[in-house]
Amino acid sequence: MNRLLSTVFLLLIAEITLAAEGVATTQTGDQIPYISYGSGSPSLILIHGWTHNRTFWEPHIAALSKNHQVVTLDLASFGESIYKRDDWSMGTFALDVDVVISDLRIDKAVLVGFSMGGSIALELASSDRKYVRGVVLVDMHRDPEWRPDEAFIESFVEDAKETWDDEDSLAASFSDGAPRTLLRRYISRTPETAPDAWWESIRQLFLWIRNDFTNRVAQIDVPIVAINSARNPTNVAVWKEIAPGFQVHIVEDVGHLGIIWEKTEEFDQALLDFVGEFKQ
Repeated sequence: MNRLLSTVFLLLIAEITLAAEGVATTQTGDQIPYISYGSGSPSLILIHGWTHNRTFWEPHIAALSKNHQVVTLDLASFGESIYKRDDWSMGTFALDVDVVISDLRIDKAVLVGFSMGGSIALELASSDRKYVRGVVLVDMHRDPEWRPDEAFIESFVEDAKETWDDEDSLAASFSDGAPRTLLRRYISRTPETAPDAWWESIRQLFLWIRNDFTNRVAQIDVPIVAINSARNPTNVAVWKEIAPGFQVHIVEDVGHLGIIWEKTEEFDQALLDFVGEFKQ
């Protein structure tokens, strides 16, 4: 069955029009590889999460690119990117996305950010980029009032180092019945040892949430919506206070990673429904 599904997926990918494949260079000389599929406005810019890369979005390309240009990219230090920087702030990651959008001359974009990619999407949207038509957060910033303290940050980093590539720990991010082959697929797409830059970038993410999140959201005048797992509640009331018009689609029976790797059809439809409501 797994072999059959893989064959079907490859056939679907083969039918997608590859619009562009390239590398965008930032002002600091970092090289950000990207792939653009299909055509249609607004363009959907898929921003991966921490430890991920552009290939994590592959299950969604066929459906999303039928009527939209879909762009995936490797943020600096992830995937096939080549980097020189020592600044791992969300603002610098946002410039990675911006330089790709500029390279492709996109004038209307929806920023779709999974996990850490959600913070990067908010950072970029807050910088008055005229091309942004909306932000879709994927299982990120469920509670706008949450602020990580130093103890949490250190504990998170220590736990992540101890459980790196551990299947049992990873299983909690999927459905209860997720096959081990899915977990191994995830592990196969991440390095055996995390680059040092990753530990600094995750610290910078939590500092951004603590110090910058509120101000950034206040500066955004395009719709902000979310696709979240039901395992952790979304504080809709607070979101509506800080982002009028906020909506959320809740995905049942999966964890953080299962949203994009198990409930792919539901995710794609929810995303397209949101995009259809954004002002063009």
